[in-house]
Amino acid sequence: MTSTGAQPVFTCAEIIAATEGTWVNPSDAIPTISGPLSTDTRTLAAGQWFIPIVGERFNGHDFLQQAIQAKVAGCLVQAGQIHNLASLTNGHIPIIEVADTTLAYLAIAGWYRKQRCAGTVVVGVTGSSGKTTVKEMLVAALSPYCTVQATAKNFNNDIGVAQTLLGCQPSTDVLIVEMGMRGLGEIERLSVAVQPSVAVITTVGSAHIGRLGSKAAIAQAKAEIMAGLVPHAAVPSSPVAIYPSNATLLTPWVAALPATIQRHPFTVVAGPVQSPVAGAHMQGNANAVALVGQALGLSPQQIQAGLNTYVVPEGRGNLITLCTSPHHTLISDAYNANPESMAASLHHFFATYATGHQVAVLAGMKELGDFTDSAHQQVGALWQQLALGATVPPALWLIGDEFKSTAAAVSAAGLPCQWLASIPSAPTAMVPLIDAMVQALPLQAEGAVLLKGSRAYGLDALGEALVLHYAKQVTAV
Repeated sequence: MTSTGAQPVFTCAEIIAATEGTWVNPSDAIPTISGPLSTDTRTLAAGQWFIPIVGERFNGHDFLQQAIQAKVAGCLVQAGQIHNLASLTNGHIPIIEVADTTLAYLAIAGWYRKQRCAGTVVVGVTGSSGKTTVKEMLVAALSPYCTVQATAKNFNNDIGVAQTLLGCQPSTDVLIVEMGMRGLGEIERLSVAVQPSVAVITTVGSAHIGRLGSKAAIAQAKAEIMAGLVPHAAVPSSPVAIYPSNATLLTPWVAALPATIQRHPFTVVAGPVQSPVAGAHMQGNANAVALVGQALGLSPQQIQAGLNTYVVPEGRGNLITLCTSPHHTLISDAYNANPESMAASLHHFFATYATGHQVAVLAGMKELGDFTDSAHQQVGALWQQLALGATVPPALWLIGDEFKSTAAAVSAAGLPCQWLASIPSAPTAMVPLIDAMVQALPLQAEGAVLLKGSRAYGLDALGEALVLHYAKQVTAV
C-alpha cells in the first residue's frame, strides 16, 4: 500500500508482517481491508485500525467496544488482555493479537519507515540535555535547502517516535527524530525502528541517574542510538556518529563501532559556525549541527545562514523584556533541569548579567535518586562561587524539598536566599515577592530574572504570571 496524505494506511497482512502478530481467526482468510492507525478513541474514525495502548494509568482495551461501535477497520489486542478474543466482535471486525501493543505500534512505524520512506535521510538525536535545542537548530539550519520534518515538541518515547515516523511523508528529504529514554535498551529499540544515517549525542550528563545508577550507564544508554545506524545513498559518508569530544564515558562505545561508521566528535569552543544563542553549551549544539550539515553536503556558510533563523523554543532559555523600571530580562529556562544544564544556565546567567541586579528562582531537579542531595548541594556551591564575584549581590529563591539544606548553606554564607517547599498553587502569589526585589534596586541597575528547574515544579506558570504582571515585549535573541 502507499501513503495517502498525512496518514499512511496498512493492510491486515502488512500489520501482521510488521508486528509478527497472530490472526485470531486462522480458519478465515486474512481480509484485504486497510486503513490508517489510531491509538485514541477520542479522535477515532470509521475505517481506522485501533491500537489500544496500555499505560501506567490507563488501558486502551477498556475502550475496545467503543472502537468497534465506531466501525473501525480492525483492532490490535495485547496478549492476556482479552480472554475470549473470538467472541469480541463475533468475527465482524479483524482482530490481531500482539505481545505488546505499544511495541507493535512502533514496529508498524518502523516498517513504514523502511518500506515507504527509504528515500528519506533520518537524523537521530539523543542526549541528557540539548536534544530539543539541537533538533530545532537542525530544522532551522536545513530547511532552506531541503524538505525537513521533525519530532513535534518532545515526543521522544516509543509512542512519540512512532507518531513521528508515521507522520513522515515519503517525499521528505530529511527527518529529524528525537529519542529519549528512562532505562537501558530503550534508545536501541527506537534507533532500530528509526534507522538513522546520522546519529547525534548532544551530552552525557546526570539526567535519569536515579534510574540508571551511574553516568557510565547513562553513556551506555545514549550510545544505543548508534545501534540502528544505516548507510544512505544521499549521505556519502554515512553512517555518521556525532558526539561530544569531552564525553570520555562514550569512549568504549565509540571504539566498538564498526569501521564503516564515521566518527565526528564536536567541542563547545568556537567552531565553523556561530551559535545564534549565547552560551558555551549552545556553541556545542551549533557545532553538532554543523557536523550534521557537513554530512549532508552543506557548507558552513549555508548552515550559518539557516541557523540565523533559529528561534528559541518556549521555556528553553528564551528572553522576555519585563518593562520594569529599570528594565529586566526574564530568562525562561523552566522546561526542565539536570545538574549539567543547571550549571550551564548559571554560568551563562552570571557571565551575561553580572553588571546588573540578578534574581534567580531555581527549582529542584528530579530523577536523581541517591544523587539528589549531592547534586543540589553542588548547585548551591556553584551559586556561592559565582555570586561572591558579582558586582551587585544577587537574590536567590530555591524551590522544593531537594533544595532545603542548600538554602540554609547559601544563607549561612551571607548571601540573600529564600526557600519555599513549592510554587504557590496560584503562582501570581510569588510575583509581588519578586517584584519587591526588583523595585528595591537602584534605578540605574538593569538586571535579569532567571527561572530554572524541573517541569514538575511549574516554573513556567510563574514566568507567565510575571509576564502578565509586567508589559510583555519579546526580545530578539
